[in-house]
Amino acid sequence: MLRFWHEFPWEEENYDQLDKALAGTDQSWTALTLKLCTALETGNKVVEFASSHIGLLSEMVEKLERITKQRDSAIEAAKAIQGFLEQNEVFPRENSFAQSDT
Repeated sequence: MLRFWHEFPWEEENYDQLDKALAGTDQSWTALTLKLCTALETGNKVVEFASSHIGLLSEMVEKLERITKQRDSAIEAAKAIQGFLEQNEVFPRENSFAQSDT
């Protein structure tokens, strides 16, 4: 049987107890079923909480991508301006190979 109790290890014991009770003649299966249902409800709340935060995280990633694109555009514009200034010798580069040795 596929189980996801690794995410909720405190509930694996309840599941194992219920499994044994259902396999035998133990009458505690009703209480154990209630414990398992409570655990599943808790798990559902955890998933809902995580899902709501995934949306927020996604929004933050989108904002970061926009900021990164703006930064990249600003860098390209600065390079273009620098190239124009260097071409027109308005602002020659300090380490330019075109400078004379005088």
